[in-house]
Amino acid sequence: MEVMLREQISIRQIAHTAADECCDVTDPRLIAALRFIARSYRAQSVEAADDLVELTLRTAIQEVDRQPQEISLFSWLSAIMARYRK
Repeated sequence: MEVMLREQISIRQIAHTAADECCDVTDPRLIAALRFIARSYRAQSVEAADDLVELTLRTAIQEVDRQPQEISLFSWLSAIMARYRK
């Protein structure tokens, strides 16, 4: 159990690190990291997680003029997703 938990943490860190390097929403690493987070929020189904990613990206498009320049694209999208996590 402890080994699995460590593996999950390291996978999450790798996903976050790769996503933080992205500056383009079309980068597959960014989408993969968002899907990873969404699955932790919506564990009941892959479809629900993908719907959360889509909702996050739609919201980001609507709020693009309010994106803080001092944080990464991934951090901003993660914050948007966190608003919808429940």
